[in-house]
Amino acid sequence: MFSMAKLYSRKMINTFGGFFFSKEEKNVNTAFTLPNLESTIYDMFLAGAETTAITISFGFLILAKYPEIQDKVHKEIDQVIGREKEPRADDRKHMQYTIAFIHEMQRYSDVMPLVHLDAPQST
Repeated sequence: MFSMAKLYSRKMINTFGGFFFSKEEKNVNTAFTLPNLESTIYDMFLAGAETTAITISFGFLILAKYPEIQDKVHKEIDQVIGREKEPRADDRKHMQYTIAFIHEMQRYSDVMPLVHLDAPQST
C-alpha cells in the first residue's frame, strides 16, 4: 500500500482533496482513493469541455443565422474592449448586449445531451 503523504506535497495536503486524503489514509473502507479522484476529475473535465463546446457551437450557429445580432455583438466588443487591449472581467459590466445574448442563447439552447437509461424495471 502506498502512502498518500509521500505522494502529495505539503502544498497538496492543504487543498480540499488533500485534506480528505490525509484524514482518510488509514481508513481501508474509504471512498477517497486516488483512482476515484482521477475518475471524478476526468468526468468533470469531460462534461465541462463537452458542454462548453456545444454551447459555443450553438452560439456560432445563432450568430450565423442572425447577422444583425452578430454585428451588434461585434460592435459592442470593439467599443468596449477594442483591438489593442486585453479583455478584463470588469469589461463585462459595459457589455450589456453581449451578456444578454449569451444568457439568452444559453436559455434558448438545450446543450444537455440526451441520455437513454435502460432500467430493468420502472420505478
